[in-house]
Amino acid sequence: MAKFTWGESVRIAEDAPASVRPGTPAEVVGISERRDGHGSHLQGFPGGVVYTVEFEDGSDTEVDEEYLVPLASKDEVK
Repeated sequence: MAKFTWGESVRIAEDAPASVRPGTPAEVVGISERRDGHGSHLQGFPGGVVYTVEFEDGSDTEVDEEYLVPLASKDEVK
């Protein structure tokens, strides 16, 4: 079951790969479940939920669920 829902504001976790822009806020615009299957574009991800997120600049990427945190859960005020 997906931890986040479509349209939810999230932040890419600080320990995420550099290619998915760690620490950057984004919005969930797609949700897919990684299942073993031939020809799946999600083959590079571990099993589980993969999200398509869109950044403020309009670009998007796919991110494994483990690398997303709710936007409000991050220490926003330092």
